[in-house]
Amino acid sequence: MAKEHSQFWATFFNKEQALLDYVNTSCELLDVVTGCEPEYKKFSEFKGVTVTKAPMYIRCVVGLPDGGSDFELLYSEMVESLMKAREADNQTSKRLLNRFPVRYDNVSSITTRTNRAIKSFALKPDTEVILNKIMAYDTEGVDIVMEGFNKDVKALIEHDYKTASIKEYTTSTHYGSTPTIALVIDSNELFEKFNTDHIQARVETGKQYRATLRRADETRGKQVNYGFIVLDNKSKPGIFQASPQQPRANRLENTAKEVKLPISTETSFYIKDQ
Repeated sequence: MAKEHSQFWATFFNKEQALLDYVNTSCELLDVVTGCEPEYKKFSEFKGVTVTKAPMYIRCVVGLPDGGSDFELLYSEMVESLMKAREADNQTSKRLLNRFPVRYDNVSSITTRTNRAIKSFALKPDTEVILNKIMAYDTEGVDIVMEGFNKDVKALIEHDYKTASIKEYTTSTHYGSTPTIALVIDSNELFEKFNTDHIQARVETGKQYRATLRRADETRGKQVNYGFIVLDNKSKPGIFQASPQQPRANRLENTAKEVKLPISTETSFYIKDQ
C-alpha cells in the first residue's frame, strides 16, 4: 500500500514538473524573485546525496503564448493528480498548494511590494533563547557554521555569559529533515544581565511579497500575494517595484531601548524604560 501511495505522489510531481517545463519553454518570463523561479531545485542532502525537490515558493509573472489551452490542460492534470495522491493518503484537504499558478486576464499593470516579516515576543523565564540559527544542507556547511558558532560562544563566555552553548537538532521543513545548528543562551541570564524582568525579543522571519494587479479600466486594482502569477496573452502589463512601507511610529525601536550582546545576533532584544 505504501508503494502505491508513493506512486500517486510520483505522478503528481511528474505532472507538476511537466507544467513548469511548459512555462519555462513556452511562456514569457516577465518578472521573477531571485530564488523563487518556476523550477524544481537540486539539493545536496546531509549525506552528500543530490536530490531534486519541488520549490517551496514560486514568485514570478509569466505570460501565456496563446489562448492557454495547453496550460489549462497541464494545470488540470496536475491538480487532479494532487487530489488522487491525497486521497491515497486519506487526506481530505482540497486546498491547492501555495506554489501553484493563478491565472489573471486583461492585466494592464502590476506593482510588486516586498516588506520584512517580523516576529516579536516577550521572553519567558527558564527558557532557551535562540540567538542565531542556521540550517545546513551538507557536511561542509555544518563544519563552517560550527566554526563560527564556537567563536561566538567563546566571545560570550569571555563577557561572562556563562550559559551560551550550541544545540544541534533536525528541523522538519518543506525539503525534508534538515540539520539545524543553533546558538542559544538561557533567558534568566539575559534578565540578570539587563537588570529587568521584561525583555521583548524580535527576529526577522522572512519577507512578505504582495502585488497589485490593475486592469485598464481600474484605478485601485486587486491586492494579491505575489506568488505564481500567469497572464493571458492579451495582457502586456507594465511591472513596477514599489518602495517598502515606511516604519510605523509606534514600532519597537521607537518605544523601547535596544540592548546588545557582544556578538552579532539575528534576534534583537529591547527593554522599556523602568
